[in-house]
Amino acid sequence: MLVLKTENLSRRFGKLPALDNLSLEVAAGDIYGFLGLNGAGKTTTIRLLLGLIRPQSGRILYYDQPLAENRLAIMNYVGGLVDVPTFYSYLSGRDNLYILCRMRGIPNDKITGLLNELLEAVGIIKRADDKVRTYSQGMRQRLGIASALIPAFVPTAVGTTAGKPAFIILDEPTNGLDPKGIIEMRNLIKRLNKERNATFLISTHLLSEAEKLCNKVGILESGKLVVQGSLQEVMKGKESLESAFGGFTGM
Repeated sequence: MLVLKTENLSRRFGKLPALDNLSLEVAAGDIYGFLGLNGAGKTTTIRLLLGLIRPQSGRILYYDQPLAENRLAIMNYVGGLVDVPTFYSYLSGRDNLYILCRMRGIPNDKITGLLNELLEAVGIIKRADDKVRTYSQGMRQRLGIASALIPAFVPTAVGTTAGKPAFIILDEPTNGLDPKGIIEMRNLIKRLNKERNATFLISTHLLSEAEKLCNKVGILESGKLVVQGSLQEVMKGKESLESAFGGFTGM
């Protein structure tokens, strides 16, 4: 089952082509590493996938349904972190997540346990009731990851994860995290992928991290997908993903 498929996705900003006929395929259970140099078009792609901007041409399909006609229903299953996470700084981390849960239509009687589980998973439960303005950059990043993970933690009784795997899009999730935090987030992603069949698309500059985490990889170069496949297929016998990446990007 394909969770995500894009067909010839293109986007320009004025005369600048940001994406050129991008065709991605992410299957249920994948941890897909979305790689490319700065300016390759990764964040533009993620904004398109989350419905924040529209393509000039091409289609985005989730669970075989076009995003353009089914955005509200599809977004019940999709969580995303793009760029730097922003929150109401005068509210606590818990209150910020509560607002996001209510916006998703999650009933009050389900939220308390859900919030505790999320905050525990990302390692900020002890600071959950402190105002976000007191958080470090790393703590804000952890809260941003928690907000993206909501669909993976919603009880199936609520209905938003029944029958379809949650799809989580993370844009540079390790930003602001120390080495301990990077390892913790890697282990969390692997656990959710294994235990809840959560599917991930992860944009990252840390090629060694992608090699440890991802089973599938796509490399973007100047708005074009130059290779897509399993980690082993993309590496093609190279000693590391970094070596393979350099061959595709001229780095």
